[in-house]
Amino acid sequence: MRRSIHFAMLTAMWFLALAAALTSARYFLLPPRFLLASEILALSRHHMLILLHIAGGIVAIAAGLFQFVRSLRDAYPRVHRAMGYLYLSAVFLAGCAGLWLSPDTPVFAAQGLADLTAIELSRLGLGPAFLGYSASSRFSPNQFFLVKLGFGLSP
Repeated sequence: MRRSIHFAMLTAMWFLALAAALTSARYFLLPPRFLLASEILALSRHHMLILLHIAGGIVAIAAGLFQFVRSLRDAYPRVHRAMGYLYLSAVFLAGCAGLWLSPDTPVFAAQGLADLTAIELSRLGLGPAFLGYSASSRFSPNQFFLVKLGFGLSP
């Protein structure tokens, strides 16, 4: 029983990690016109930093998965170590890009919320009232101080 739970958890981890990596890869694979309005807005603000942040995340997810393969770790310790260094480098690169982006996050959030078309709640069957605002709501970057603090302090 314990072995089957371990296998199920490992399978779920691989599936979810690969799904996250493939979903993130759309920024590199799709032309911008196929992205959501909020994604296009984010890319237009800091194109290279966002792509660096996303690429670092994709590499970290892919390399991190192989750290859990015991047979690779036991048979090829140098490969395991190299994958570990690749993982750490990707996390560092993505983290630095994310840290650089964090001061702009409140401004981006305020502008995105002010433009009700940037947040596509209608695809989910929701309206602006779901988030607690109306079409006449006004936003300031100062309202998102905790967002800035959270993105700046998180690893």
